[in-house]
Amino acid sequence: MKDRFVIYNGGVSAYGTDQAYLRYTKRFDDIKPEMSFLGYATTDLIRNLSIQRMLLMGHSDEYLFLKPRFVLKSNQLELISPPETNFENLTDVLKSPETKRLLKQYDPFFEKCSILKQLIAITIRQCGFNIKIPLRIKKLRAEALRIVFGIIKKFIEFSRQRKTDGIILFLPIFRGAYKTGNDFDTLIHMLDRHGYPYVDLRNVFSDIERHDMEDFLTPKNHYTRLSGDWISDYLSDYITRRIGNTQRS
Repeated sequence: MKDRFVIYNGGVSAYGTDQAYLRYTKRFDDIKPEMSFLGYATTDLIRNLSIQRMLLMGHSDEYLFLKPRFVLKSNQLELISPPETNFENLTDVLKSPETKRLLKQYDPFFEKCSILKQLIAITIRQCGFNIKIPLRIKKLRAEALRIVFGIIKKFIEFSRQRKTDGIILFLPIFRGAYKTGNDFDTLIHMLDRHGYPYVDLRNVFSDIERHDMEDFLTPKNHYTRLSGDWISDYLSDYITRRIGNTQRS
């Protein structure tokens, strides 16, 4: 694939579709791509709803930092931007009443993960233990899906305004608490209704029964070199066909 196309990897570990979209808009003029992919995985349902990365999701203490998130107001997305945090001001920002009010209003997991719980979790993890408290987001599922689709719509519109082919990339997860389910089908149905292009990478894994899970997924559910090659070949063919169809039209 690298021999046929110039590829820029803008992905950042643990970003949701919200941060990925914001990074895309910020970096677009530096690259001016002809074709762009915005990835979606089921974990983004959680990531897009949070402002503060929660240790109860099993992450390290670096996720105490705050992130922006989109909220729905009158069926429109509004960006909520918390105070900027760094290593120097982190404690003061997290202790401030303004931050606590913002988290309580806009982060549905704030009550489940107080600062004290997070500090305890850090201590436990530093002692070599790993904890994971499951998040109950079923009641937030409909809102989360609408937010994802709203971000997708923004991405597509932003790309089209700049004469760029924006495409959604569905990245399946095959195990764990955030295993891919019918969220893919729900979002794909919404994309089909609007005529938005997408690539469903579940098609790449149609013959995974012939492999052990460890062949194509790492312990942290990242793709391995083998599954990465599958995806690369699949996307290379897709891009070639799409470019050909665009040129003919």
